[in-house]
Amino acid sequence: MWFNGTAGPYVGDRRTIEHPLVGDISLDVDVLMPAGTDLRTITHATAAETTDAEKLDALRAACHPRPGRGHS
Repeated sequence: MWFNGTAGPYVGDRRTIEHPLVGDISLDVDVLMPAGTDLRTITHATAAETTDAEKLDALRAACHPRPGRGHS
């Protein structure tokens, strides 16, 4: 869709969500809309090397423990 020029409008925003384990996390929200459709591609990301990125890393580790780290 990006290579052939059919990507439509781009919408960017910033949101803060409250997570029960790590507290508030600020996220960049990007929405891409292919032209001629009602489809949307939505991404949520943090800025690199920020407290918000560290919080997402902590959540990832809590949700997907590595084998051999005391979890079965």
